Amino acid sequence: MEATFDYLSTARSTTLGYPDDDNRLVQQWLWYSLAAATEAGRASDLADPDNAYALTLVGQRWQSYVRNLPPTYDLYPSRVASSVVRSGGSLPVTATLTVWIANEGDAFLNSVSRVTFYRDAALSDPIGSALVSGISGCHMREVAVTVQWPGLGPGTHEFWVKVDSEGWIRELDETNNVGRGVVLVDPLSVYLPLVTR
Repeated sequence: MEATFDYLSTARSTTLGYPDDDNRLVQQWLWYSLAAATEAGRASDLADPDNAYALTLVGQRWQSYVRNLPPTYDLYPSRVASSVVRSGGSLPVTATLTVWIANEGDAFLNSVSRVTFYRDAALSDPIGSALVSGISGCHMREVAVTVQWPGLGPGTHEFWVKVDSEGWIRELDETNNVGRGVVLVDPLSVYLPLVTR
């Protein structure tokens, strides 16, 4: 078991590995069960179902192994919403900017992280920011963060968003934290006739 864990955690290949994950062969893995009965006996064998699921020797070794693994976090913008805003002749308008954040690390994020929206690709002109926490690991759940962008006139308005913009969280990958979206205010539209039966 421990040799398998060591291999799954460290195996790399420049020809077969995933380049975005430092050429690792395995990105995520899970020891699937506490105890599963099979014809050959019990698979996994971490706990004894006949003894109130007390940890077996294998289970004790598993517990010791995983306790020594440091938690990992990797926050990134999984989706950035683009939107269309109609002014109805009342300018300027305010747009709601939304990003969904995921965590590809293996641990639940209890700590607080700041998410900042920007007017420019250089990330030097902020629109606004919000704090976020409570993001499950292994991309189990996405968390939405929104801010308001006031003072927009007609046209196309690009924006960028950076997750963990203050660098408070130590992440597996610090290069995947930026996303981009666009707000269209009063775009030209062509309304075609609708023919139905």
